Amino acid sequence: HNLNTKLGSSVLLPCNFTQAQNIVSWIQSPTVNVVTITPTGRVNFSDPRFGRIHTFPNEGSLGNYSISISNVNHTDLGCYRCLNQEKCVQVGLVLETGKHYLCPTSIINFCCSSFHCNKLLIIITFTIFAISLLIL
Repeated sequence: HNLNTKLGSSVLLPCNFTQAQNIVSWIQSPTVNVVTITPTGRVNFSDPRFGRIHTFPNEGSLGNYSISISNVNHTDLGCYRCLNQEKCVQVGLVLETGKHYLCPTSIINFCCSSFHCNKLLIIITFTIFAISLLIL
């Protein structure tokens, strides 16, 4: 789904699974790794954006892997994917400027198509496996 936001505001990007997952990764299109979260509360920021990205590590055991972005700027806009080894939650972040949107919804819909998500699931599965080996 799409979220409308304004520059300088804070936004919550929701990601909920029915149960805790081994590892969940947030990726901003096309392939910017943002953060990886484990159900035990371990967080690895690949792109911390100067402390503007926040996680809720204690919620992972409940299946909640949402993140928030504070002080939203232009580089934060676009398509985000919250991925585990089997599922993909997609969120389009669009800038609201009065009655108009900086990024047309059609671009976000294309960006967040299931085809792109399924392709990324294959890539992220291998990445998660490699990260798991490093954590162990």
